Amino acid sequence: ITHIIIPWFIKKIKRNVFTNIDTIESVEFEENSNYESDYCISFEECTNLKMVNIKNSKISKFSYLTFANCYNLKEIIGIERVVK
Repeated sequence: ITHIIIPWFIKKIKRNVFTNIDTIESVEFEENSNYESDYCISFEECTNLKMVNIKNSKISKFSYLTFANCYNLKEIIGIERVVK
C-alpha cells in the first residue's frame, strides 16, 4: 500500500490503524471529507509518508499527534498554515 484514499463519509479513524506502515507515501481525503481529528495517532511512524491531500475537504485541523514522527512528510495540500 503506497497511497491511501479516505472516503468522504469516514469521520473517525481508530488509533494506530496505519501506524508503522512504512510503505505509505501519500494520503488523500476525498472531496467534502467529514473527518474529525481528535488526538488520534492514526499515521504515527509512517516513515515514508511524503504528502497529505485535504484539498476540497471540510477538514480544518489535525491533532499534532496524527502524523507524529512522519519525518519525510513535506507537503500538506489544502491547508493554509501549520501551527505547532
